Amino acid sequence: MNHDRLIQPFTRVKARPDGLRVECQVISWPHPSRRSSRWKKVKTLPTGSTAEEIGAARRLLLEDPRFFGVCQMCRERQPEGWMDSERVCQSCAEAKLGVVY
Repeated sequence: MNHDRLIQPFTRVKARPDGLRVECQVISWPHPSRRSSRWKKVKTLPTGSTAEEIGAARRLLLEDPRFFGVCQMCRERQPEGWMDSERVCQSCAEAKLGVVY
């Protein structure tokens, strides 16, 4: 699995007065050739959270099907916005199923 390469670009932690906001990037396609993304707050950790607790919260997002899926063809975890369907990523759909984007 490719967890490490997904954590940095698709999850983040922002310090706020009420704690550490754990966010996930949500990708959408308002037009077939135009990608859009926004950050969604998923959880707030206490301000004094350790690096281990923060890392665990970010890794847990990778298992959340609202944000990431696992392609059954290539077995790679991808952001939900890069999945063609629940089971196939866009790359495999294009390369192996003949889907044109």
